[in-house]
Amino acid sequence: MSKSSRIALLAIGAGIILIGLGFILTRGNMKAFASKKANAARTKYDYECTGKITAVDLEELYENAVITTGDVKNATVTYYVYEDQDVVNVDESNGTLSFTREEIDKGFFKIQFFDFDFEGTKTVITLPKDFEGPVKAHATSGSIDISDLKNSSLDVKTSSGSSRVENIEKSDEVSIISSSGSIKVNGITSTGDVTIISSSGSNKASSVKCKDFSSTATSGSVTAEDIECDNLSTKSSSGSVKVANATVKNNLETTATSGSVRVTESSAQDLKSRTSSGSINLGNTSADTAYAECTSGGIRLEGLDVAKSAEFKSNSGSVGGSLKGKESDFSIVTSTTSGSCNLKDSREGDKKLDVSTTSGSIHIKFE
Repeated sequence: MSKSSRIALLAIGAGIILIGLGFILTRGNMKAFASKKANAARTKYDYECTGKITAVDLEELYENAVITTGDVKNATVTYYVYEDQDVVNVDESNGTLSFTREEIDKGFFKIQFFDFDFEGTKTVITLPKDFEGPVKAHATSGSIDISDLKNSSLDVKTSSGSSRVENIEKSDEVSIISSSGSIKVNGITSTGDVTIISSSGSNKASSVKCKDFSSTATSGSVTAEDIECDNLSTKSSSGSVKVANATVKNNLETTATSGSVRVTESSAQDLKSRTSSGSINLGNTSADTAYAECTSGGIRLEGLDVAKSAEFKSNSGSVGGSLKGKESDFSIVTSTTSGSCNLKDSREGDKKLDVSTTSGSIHIKFE
């Protein structure tokens, strides 16, 4: 064995020993590893603002961040500094509370170690309960948690970390973006749009009232429950899409590239569901017009109520289930290349029903 090979094996062995030691010290809680420096050098600081704060601008580097309201007269900030490793600047100017953390550049040969973060340090901004104003919170490596705000627009971004936003009343625009991490939203009332985007992670939103609602995941599932809005759009490139108890004034659109789509207990003017690889389920939902298309997968209808027209297409899969009303209410057009069909084409009703499959049966009943 060559000298370089022996050195490599020794390095690997040392790494395994260190990881095992960390596992023992943290009792199996590997989340205790952080991208920060050694805890031994950290110092806790408390900052209290001297004037009224009407805006927040936070740029965190690696600590988890919390922004909330509490029983305080002036806004406060609790944070930790890792001496000789980073610099924190806290400033209040023209009503804006600014927080920034920057890493000290030690040059090309800078070495970064694991941190056994036993105490779970974080940056906490506590605002007075009457705070009103925009909140911008960006984190490079760490989660962001925002709650209990009123009359505030939100701009939330994480590069590597999760985001949680809840109990936001009478807000304006809400934007939550994560490059790598999940997003959870609960209890937002907004006069503007609510936009949720994750590149790698799941999105879950519940109890949201807003103008337009949009939730997109590149790799991860999308769930939207108890949503009231003008327009709703949910998309996932790799993962399932679920919408439940949504009241949509205009358009409700669900799209999945690789994953199933399910819409239940909802209503909209126009309902559109598409998936390239996966099934579509439309249950106890009402719409003026409904459109569902599968490239590879079936379409299941469970008491779908259509006022004007419905069109269902499946290239490889069946279309079945039930529609509200009588068969005579519909003018029916069907087409199947390979599969059985229980419907007869007719021109009787005022509503339009168009069902087609390439390889799959058509079996729809009316109730």
